[in-house]
Amino acid sequence: MNAEQFNALPLEARRYIENETACLSCGKSNNLDLLYQKYLKMKNDNLFTLRIGAVNFFNEKTNESGILYPILPKDTDAEIKEKLKLALKINKANPEMFTTINEVEIAKILKTKNEVSND
Repeated sequence: MNAEQFNALPLEARRYIENETACLSCGKSNNLDLLYQKYLKMKNDNLFTLRIGAVNFFNEKTNESGILYPILPKDTDAEIKEKLKLALKINKANPEMFTTINEVEIAKILKTKNEVSND
């Protein structure tokens, strides 16, 4: 990542990376790409937390079914989008399945991903 790419990141991401690189004597890697990936993982981990490892979902009205797993670092954007959609559906029917869920941030992410995919 070069300076131009770093400056194009959202303020929250730049602050996170700057805080992680502030300690030059602690021996941490200062690879900006790695730190940005760490930031994205932290953001994804904070979108929702399941009470148990995975949740089965079945909607009798639409015959939709699925299993919601936590977001993993290896998940593609499409997989993350599907997990977020499913999380919102499950939360609407069974909010007790989540320890935490950030509906506002999830809606923003889904809206952003939809705008990008429509272009």
